[in-house]
Amino acid sequence: MIETDNDLRDLIGASQALSQEMVLDRLVEKLTLTAMQHAGACRAGLLLLRAGQMQPVAKGEVSAGQVLYLEDGTLSELPTAVLTRVAETRQRTVLDLQPDRASLGITSSVTARAAICLPLVAQKRLVGLIYLESEKQPAWFTEQRLLLLDLLASQGAIAIENAVLFESLQRAEQEARQARDELQQEFDLTPVQVWRTDANGVFEAANKEWWDYTGYTTFEEALNHQETCHPDDREKVFGLFARLRDAGVPGQVECRMRRFDGVYHHVLARAAPLRDEDGNVIRWHGTTVDIEEIKRAEQAQAALSRVGRLTALGELAVSIAHEVNQPLMAIVTNAAGCLRWLEGSPPDIAEAREAAERIINDGHRAGEVIASIRSMAKKAPPKFVEIDVNEVIKEVLAIAANELDRHEISLRKSFAEEGCLASCDHVQVQQVILNLIMNGIEAMDAESSPRILSVSTEHIEEGRIEVAVSDNGKGLATEEADRVFDAFFTTKVNGIGMGLAICRSIVENHGGRITASPNAPRGCTFRFQLPGLSTPRN
Repeated sequence: MIETDNDLRDLIGASQALSQEMVLDRLVEKLTLTAMQHAGACRAGLLLLRAGQMQPVAKGEVSAGQVLYLEDGTLSELPTAVLTRVAETRQRTVLDLQPDRASLGITSSVTARAAICLPLVAQKRLVGLIYLESEKQPAWFTEQRLLLLDLLASQGAIAIENAVLFESLQRAEQEARQARDELQQEFDLTPVQVWRTDANGVFEAANKEWWDYTGYTTFEEALNHQETCHPDDREKVFGLFARLRDAGVPGQVECRMRRFDGVYHHVLARAAPLRDEDGNVIRWHGTTVDIEEIKRAEQAQAALSRVGRLTALGELAVSIAHEVNQPLMAIVTNAAGCLRWLEGSPPDIAEAREAAERIINDGHRAGEVIASIRSMAKKAPPKFVEIDVNEVIKEVLAIAANELDRHEISLRKSFAEEGCLASCDHVQVQQVILNLIMNGIEAMDAESSPRILSVSTEHIEEGRIEVAVSDNGKGLATEEADRVFDAFFTTKVNGIGMGLAICRSIVENHGGRITASPNAPRGCTFRFQLPGLSTPRN
């Protein structure tokens, strides 16, 4: 029993001091020093149970008559066996160190005569141990003193548990606060506007991007955020979100939103519901993205598309003028010849008839050319039929015969013997060949002597057919050979630069390719390839 008022006052004071201390480090210091004082100890060690093991956390000793607390928790020369037994039995142990020092493994130079090891137990849970050595005899530890130390150890264990719990709570609060701060920072650094409302759509919070964009500075202003929506879009926007709220489903809408500077920008607003465990909508999360630049780009693209269509119409008109010009010239030439035959004395009816038939054929060809160009303009697929490229070339040479004679041009032909079968649009391939032949005729001036036009076909690798048209005219520069197939590029004084562009389009639509290369010393050669049929015609 506690026999004196002084002992009782000491115990109450010590208990209050320990119970009021919530910082674990300071509590450990107070408990160590208080236990040394009441045990008359010259040396002490405090161990706490951490991760299933007893870990020394503090020690105290008397030096020059002063009780010193040492924060260094490394304890040596402690009787490990005694500590283990007390931890297992949870019963205090008093030791007589004079006969037992060596057997206990104590080699300390401190002249301690007795020791006591107390378990720190709170609600049947072992919290730690406190080991105390005294220079007094073992009889110093009377029942009253032991009872006082037991109560002090019990109060110390409860205080340690509370301090550990308080420390854990503080650490958890700090981690939660840090996580909250990091989340808020991420929330504010999100490069789009992010906002939140309650289940009924009432504004609750938003990130920094949203506040900066809207220009609001107070929560009261933000409650009227609907006013930032353009008046003409409000019915659409609020109607949609009312339907989303009633259905509890996510959705999005484009509208115009007023910025901090009073200017309305197109935005894309999205909202999605957050539900509780029972599936009830408890909050709405949303984003708002400024798409003004995208809308402007779309408008610019639409304008560019309109310009492109107008340009295409212009190119179509130029193409028609260019391609129809050749059959029209042939019609005029044959009509003039027909008149000469009829004005003769006597009139040569047979020759006139042939000229009239050529006029009819040229008229049909002009119609076919127009129909072909219109199909290309509409991106209609070519009308593929089986043709012999050699025969098509012969047809074109017959059409160009007058021009060849008029310009006194010698013709050289070299056709593949097995025939050149291909699946092509007959009229379009005629156009390509006629264009290349007429370009060759026009390229040979008076300096080209003799004037020679060569046309050839041959089978090349992978079953392809190559057609070559060569002249000895003024030729092309290397840089011109790279650009000659571009629309509106021409080397002719009165050219419009569409013929070869159309040729390339036709050849590529047939799965082939066309090239131009200068000849040495003069002239130019155009080559184009077409995929041939596997079985040549007999």
